[in-house]
Amino acid sequence: MDAPWVRSPPDSNVEFIGADYSTLASDIDWTLDEDGMYLAPGVMRFRRGWNVFRDIMESAFSVSYKADCFNCVGPRAITLGVKADRRRLELAGFTILPSHVLYPKNWITSHELVHALPPGEGRAALAKIVEGSYSIHLFGKMTNHLRIQRGSIVGEAFDAFSLGIPRRVGYLSTADRELGRPEGLGAGLELRHPTRYVYRSRLDLQTQEVKHLATLGSVDGRFEGLDLIFVRAARTPKVDRAEVVVEALKGGRITFSTSSARVKGRSAVDITDGELGSSSKVTLRIDDATLKDVNAALASFAFSPGAKGVQDEVRVRVVFGEEVVEGSFLVVDSN
Repeated sequence: MDAPWVRSPPDSNVEFIGADYSTLASDIDWTLDEDGMYLAPGVMRFRRGWNVFRDIMESAFSVSYKADCFNCVGPRAITLGVKADRRRLELAGFTILPSHVLYPKNWITSHELVHALPPGEGRAALAKIVEGSYSIHLFGKMTNHLRIQRGSIVGEAFDAFSLGIPRRVGYLSTADRELGRPEGLGAGLELRHPTRYVYRSRLDLQTQEVKHLATLGSVDGRFEGLDLIFVRAARTPKVDRAEVVVEALKGGRITFSTSSARVKGRSAVDITDGELGSSSKVTLRIDDATLKDVNAALASFAFSPGAKGVQDEVRVRVVFGEEVVEGSFLVVDSN
């Protein structure tokens, strides 16, 4: 996969495709508009039943199709197929995301994603991308011959989101015959969380007329992107029971919503399979737990300000078999 995700889309029901821009004047004949925007099907999400995709494929792979025709199947085909009926498709839920959401770098500059940057700059660049993007597209052959260098944007993303679990390894690039050496496998349970979480309400952002609000992460107390709370590098893949405790220490409320975590016990609030009301402290116990179960639960927590305002401290504790980790972080107002 040449498009590693750095943040999950905030709405699991939205069906979408990414867009990018062509700089070639000759492409204006088939792009969506005069600015050169075209649909890039490298990353998209749609349910079954969209007839437009079948029509596009039947047209692209017609009897006149030639295998050596550059771009006849791909962005050009899908853009032309949508262009003629774009308005109706968008009204039916066909969402075209702004280019930065799935393609923060275009194919010409994509090599910059894997090149080492001066200390601190890679992390800062990654943070800027994660703010408004879901993935970092590497454009296949434009970068697969290059090693991902430590300190690069992608290198920082791997350091931030790696789960530290055993996996198959491959060559460092298509130009290499050296295999990668995963670090930190089974080193012991580690809890990842923000050191300082900035609370932003959707209502305030709407009032400020913030652009592309629908694609922003960590809004309304959700922990997403580099604010994600998760555990990694456990010594065992599965335990009989895990416990997750999340607590707001200064008046804030913790909300929880998930149907994937198998919740056994309860504390401070009543728990159902789908929704949990807000509380200052939430304790979950999960039977036959894997890291996936624990992280699914952690990803379902959100913070809600209390009567005294946003300023707070959140404490997280995870017990995974015999391994125990805990940590805390500050919550501050964006204002």
